[in-house]
Amino acid sequence: MDRTQPELHSDLREILGFLTSITGRILQVSDRKAGVVMGVATNTLMGSAFVTSVMGAVGSLGTAGTGAAIAGLS
Repeated sequence: MDRTQPELHSDLREILGFLTSITGRILQVSDRKAGVVMGVATNTLMGSAFVTSVMGAVGSLGTAGTGAAIAGLS
């Protein structure tokens, strides 16, 4: 079943609303506060994933032209 992009976005918004509502019930707070909590959690996860990927990229690029690790050069 092929779906158009606007239909998928609508479905994702509906799922987000549902998950926010569930989070609000679990935390016993309003849906608005639950949305803030979910936003903070999502931003934290995305930030840590970004830092991890940047550190991995820097580590893989951190070699001298000879292939020796820069940390081992003196």
